[in-house]
Amino acid sequence: MKIQKSTGCFLYVICIMGRYYYGDIAGKYWVAIQPSNCMVNYGAQATKCYQYKECGCRVELEENLNSYCSECYDSFEEHKEDIHEDDEDDEDDELYQELEENKYRISIDVFDMYMKPVIERKSEWFNSIAELTFNKDEHYEYDIEFKYENMLFNENDFADYCMMLQIKKYFDETNNDICEWIGDD
Repeated sequence: MKIQKSTGCFLYVICIMGRYYYGDIAGKYWVAIQPSNCMVNYGAQATKCYQYKECGCRVELEENLNSYCSECYDSFEEHKEDIHEDDEDDEDDELYQELEENKYRISIDVFDMYMKPVIERKSEWFNSIAELTFNKDEHYEYDIEFKYENMLFNENDFADYCMMLQIKKYFDETNNDICEWIGDD
């Protein structure tokens, strides 16, 4: 995210610091303004992310977490032995660990039901403040150009609105019915 025409120190901090999200859309959550789960308020679903111990491959929650990583090991026992070789203190049989990130998912139908009305209702307000440009090659990451300097507005609503526009752009330019991204906790 790049912010232009802003002399405020606060917006500068938002630009250089932050937690990232990546997937069908990518970018940076706004520091101290936008929680990672902000789109859950508008219908997105969040699922905790896990990875297998030792090899680091991701495992989806819907998968059988009692299984082993079949991409890297031939058996549950082989995977378990590999873990215990490196960490003799690890007595549990879990071959995975929870990550500090979530997978977010929204369907086009849920988007149309919850986000689209917000976008339509707030478009005049948003367009009076700023303009977004999207980079399709960078997973619809956006740049913001503010129309005026030193404006006062609700940063939470603004940040959420920007992300909703990013999701809208993704749906408008792809034939996909689902938009997914992973974000830090």
